[in-house]
Amino acid sequence: MGSRLDEFHRARPEIPLLVSEYGVDTNPCYHSYSPEVKDYTEEYQMLFHHNALETFETRPFVLGGYVWNMFDFGSANRKEGGVSGKNMKGLVTIDRSLRKDAFYLYKAYWSKEPFVHMAGRRFVNRHRESNDIVVLSNVNRLRFYLNGLFLTEINSDERVKTIKDVRLAEDENLLRTEGIDSEGNVYTDEMRLCRVAEPDSGYIHVKEEQAAHAVNWFERFDLSNPGKVVLKEGYYSTYDTIASLYRNPAAKAVFLKYFGHVTDHPFFEVTMDVMSIEKMAQLEFYHIPPALLPVINQELNAILK
Repeated sequence: MGSRLDEFHRARPEIPLLVSEYGVDTNPCYHSYSPEVKDYTEEYQMLFHHNALETFETRPFVLGGYVWNMFDFGSANRKEGGVSGKNMKGLVTIDRSLRKDAFYLYKAYWSKEPFVHMAGRRFVNRHRESNDIVVLSNVNRLRFYLNGLFLTEINSDERVKTIKDVRLAEDENLLRTEGIDSEGNVYTDEMRLCRVAEPDSGYIHVKEEQAAHAVNWFERFDLSNPGKVVLKEGYYSTYDTIASLYRNPAAKAVFLKYFGHVTDHPFFEVTMDVMSIEKMAQLEFYHIPPALLPVINQELNAILK
């Protein structure tokens, strides 16, 4: 994100920037020591949003950004992170019952209410002896305890503080952090982690095999020379909604020729009024190559509305 903002600023330094949406789908059941894109882990969401906050704060020409989103929300045609029907980019779950760790990251940056929060509490089963423990807090002085014994103290104005190489005993461990403000007030948080012998497979998102309806477009249709189509007014095109195409038998036939295999999807009907072939091409789910669009437009643009 930083490099893209910097490129724009170099080209147009007189224009301040505001990032309209940024976020990442997150299932708080999933966890990883090495979070990465599309693993849906709570740890990756933290990294993603921390990067965004640092990017904005260190660039005076960036006015800020809109977090997408405060809460998970219903989205009928989505299937992300092993869950259907939800957009899971929220900092809080759809039922408002669980605040993901990234929620407390923003609290650490934005709230004036002193607090401490130990991240990773749902990553209970740890198969490594040595663990880095992340604490989110707007209190500078922290004291950290492991199984009742004082381990270390941190003094830092960083919002994300890391206690390195905490060695967990076998079975259950109690971790406790105390935050002490300038007036001597103490704020505490605790979590329990369990050291196990093997990685917990329940923390890993298993990617489904590619859906059976996936199409090899280059085998089914000749896309070798799609050409460029100048769209004519008053004729159908890939910009018309699917519902509009369905109202004309010839246009419907063209749609079904290329996309009949998706009409049995449970969310097809609920999106017909707003979805066009152009919008479908922007969704990874459909795997539509750019060369297919002019081929379809050649046929649709011959059909008078």
